[in-house]
Amino acid sequence: MSRNDYDDMGPSFSRRSKGDNRKTYLISFMGVLIVLILILLYIVFRPVDGKDDAFEPGSSSSMELSIPSVESIPVERSTSFSVGEKNVSDKPFFSYYTVKGSDSLSSIAKAFGISEATISILNDIDDSTDLTEGLMLSIPQMDGLKYTVKEGDTLSLVLSEYPVSVDEEYVREINSISGELREGAEIFIPMSLSDDDISFISPSDGVISHSFNEDFNGVPLKGVAFSQEAGSAVRAVADGVVTDAGNDSEFGRYVSLMHENGLRSSYYCLEVVNVKIGQRVSSGEVVGTVGFSNRTFGTPTLYFTIEQGSLIQDPLAFF
Repeated sequence: MSRNDYDDMGPSFSRRSKGDNRKTYLISFMGVLIVLILILLYIVFRPVDGKDDAFEPGSSSSMELSIPSVESIPVERSTSFSVGEKNVSDKPFFSYYTVKGSDSLSSIAKAFGISEATISILNDIDDSTDLTEGLMLSIPQMDGLKYTVKEGDTLSLVLSEYPVSVDEEYVREINSISGELREGAEIFIPMSLSDDDISFISPSDGVISHSFNEDFNGVPLKGVAFSQEAGSAVRAVADGVVTDAGNDSEFGRYVSLMHENGLRSSYYCLEVVNVKIGQRVSSGEVVGTVGFSNRTFGTPTLYFTIEQGSLIQDPLAFF
């Protein structure tokens, strides 16, 4: 057979061999590329500390979900607290309580370890009849007074009116105060309101002419009235700080003192005021004199009141 007899086989066979080589090169290149990509991925995503966190046979999974628990409203509070101390407990300073049918102001105060006065002041309860079933009460961790901010007030100025050491930063923290005080805002000032063994001296040597809650001109009196001669001395019933002084449209010239236990004494119908706002006075110190600055009683009279926040107290219960 001559060479020409194979011409139809040679060229076609040669073309098939070149095609197979190209496929082989492409497969090899793709394999190398995949290996390089895997190496790159390993380098990028390998653990930082070099430890393999993979699950090992025979071991238990170490993955756990940390879910914070929801803290319920406390029924009791810790009593180990001093004013100005921080981080008293992990509980919020204020909690809330819904009044039940069998509750009384006394039973709620006892359950939370605070005074009835604090609950009344903070929740604007003036009388036991205001304590109705379903009412939600704000309950602080400790006793204190509520103060309404006036124009020009600063926190340091407000706290200076209370004769008790209170940490300003702590007061900011529990009231969420971040900047200047806003006029009209209410802030809670922690302080002892215990009235155990509290004893005041009488502010006057006069005779009581009108008693607490006595009907006077169709309105019950919120204090007691002493009838005495004009110019008679009016004394501070206890150590305190002068927090207010001025003229009342109904009872004339007056002065008010804040005392260590959160009680506020006020002396009305004065002719002369002998003290200034911010001044500290001692028990028995003369704060003014009786005069004719009022027309309510018609004769020289000292009208005297005691308050604890929004609660009006009977002065005769203190001396």
